[in-house]
Amino acid sequence: QTLLSHYGYPPDTLQLEGFDIDTPAAPPGNTVRPSPSHNRAITLNGEYISVKHAKDVLIQTAEWLIERNHIQQTDCPIQIGEYSTFHIIHTLPFHQDNGSFISPIVLSNDLFLEAHGRTWELIRTARTLLKRYGYSPESLQLKGFDENQGTARSAKTPTPTSPRQKTHRASPVSERAVVLDGERIPVRSMADAYLQVANWLIQQGHLRHSECPIHIGKAITTRYAIHTEPIYPTGRKFFSPRQLRNGLFLEVHGSRSQNKLNIQNLLQRYGYPPSTLQLIGFDEVQGTTRSPKRPTPTSPRQNLQRASPSPNRAVILDGERIPVRSMADVCETVANWLIARGHLKPQDCPIYHGVNSSSRYFIHTEPQHPSGRPFFLGKRLTNGLFIEANAGRDQNLRYLKNLLQRHGYPPNTLQLIGFDD
Repeated sequence: QTLLSHYGYPPDTLQLEGFDIDTPAAPPGNTVRPSPSHNRAITLNGEYISVKHAKDVLIQTAEWLIERNHIQQTDCPIQIGEYSTFHIIHTLPFHQDNGSFISPIVLSNDLFLEAHGRTWELIRTARTLLKRYGYSPESLQLKGFDENQGTARSAKTPTPTSPRQKTHRASPVSERAVVLDGERIPVRSMADAYLQVANWLIQQGHLRHSECPIHIGKAITTRYAIHTEPIYPTGRKFFSPRQLRNGLFLEVHGSRSQNKLNIQNLLQRYGYPPSTLQLIGFDEVQGTTRSPKRPTPTSPRQNLQRASPSPNRAVILDGERIPVRSMADVCETVANWLIARGHLKPQDCPIYHGVNSSSRYFIHTEPQHPSGRPFFLGKRLTNGLFIEANAGRDQNLRYLKNLLQRHGYPPNTLQLIGFDD
């Protein structure tokens, strides 16, 4: 029927005899258990359309709009979100950053539709398309789909658990969600929340292929957070890779607290305040109910070495006070301060620690020394360069003052507060 309609023939051109399409016959003596997809359908402005999968909701919505002279080549590329690099419909199966469509579908007007996504994402995209062309999102009604959970499976009977097991299952998974800028998205775990935040950022026009590899946290020389391939710089594969909607890979391996911190750092990377993100249903889950460990006795010398950084530490640059926690933060702050004033460009690299130093880089385009060894304590700067902050306090202070002098600033431009200890 689709092939006939593609060439202008009405559906009733084709007639079948002897086929019971709606209710297939079962072999004698066997009972066929109907799958949930047999009862799935959508209604578009009162028009009933049978579907099997979540992606069919988006495909049929697009075809329904095409029949009404919408979604034409002049509309392409069609994106969801003002600054999104993720194309929903285009003349070629490529996104703005040249990443290929993950699940391309050829529509009846020869345009390409990206049908990759979870159930609730595909449904939301279908309603957004309707709204784009002047139809109410509520004109799309669903049958057999659970938008909140992303599947239409029936709930399983809970397995009896012991009191000890119950303490590990404090919060029902069905109540968990992440709220991004007022939009509630159901999730099942913190790793799932991490994935949804990354996909949300892609819709806002971030996380492009050209930005990769993307590092988050202190281990920027040994681990990637997001990359075009699920492989670390050491050649080892991601432990728990998740493919994003633009084809990039996200590493979600880590504890709940680690993934939560990575989510916050990822949002801050693109200028979103902490209030952008709210997590629902995760407060009660503390990971495990292990008894607290007995503190290990330490000597007075060890206690002195484990003292927490002073909260009064700061760096003063040309009269501007900037709070910091460690000497590594000082290195990063001074370098970013110079970058903001038009210095430290990629063409200036590599920058060595000193005039006579040739074995170690101080700043470079990649976190790697001339010997091929990665930076010991690399920090990613605002323009994508990397600074090696692995040195003593006095050494780093000398390197930074030399760096300031190199760009015409006197040594007294930099002052440290709270580092006397």
